[in-house]
Amino acid sequence: GFETNGEMYKTNIRLEGVDCPELHSKIDKEAKLCRVGKAYLSKRCLNKLVRVTFGTPDKYGRTLATIYDRESGESINQQLIEYHFARPYGLSVEGGLHKGVWLESDLDTGIAVASGMGLIGSE
Repeated sequence: GFETNGEMYKTNIRLEGVDCPELHSKIDKEAKLCRVGKAYLSKRCLNKLVRVTFGTPDKYGRTLATIYDRESGESINQQLIEYHFARPYGLSVEGGLHKGVWLESDLDTGIAVASGMGLIGSE
């Protein structure tokens, strides 16, 4: 939740500029990478004060936002991409929007990073 003008609000948000693997993917590594990304996000945000900037709603009217670490000012959205738990949402090399399967090498890199951070098993 968040407070504005003395009122508490609760809303679901989508992370702006981030494309994550699907939790219910039939590809085991995609689902695993989604779980570790979720575990990382929980570790960074759950029960902590963070700064959130809201973007323009997407074409479906969903709330888009960027989450920042309140102390360091770092974008947690960008960290998910840097740690290979997600990829940038936008145009792919082929010119289309990122959709479809993840490259095996990207999944393996993200899972290796998560393992090194101790997130495997906590997802």
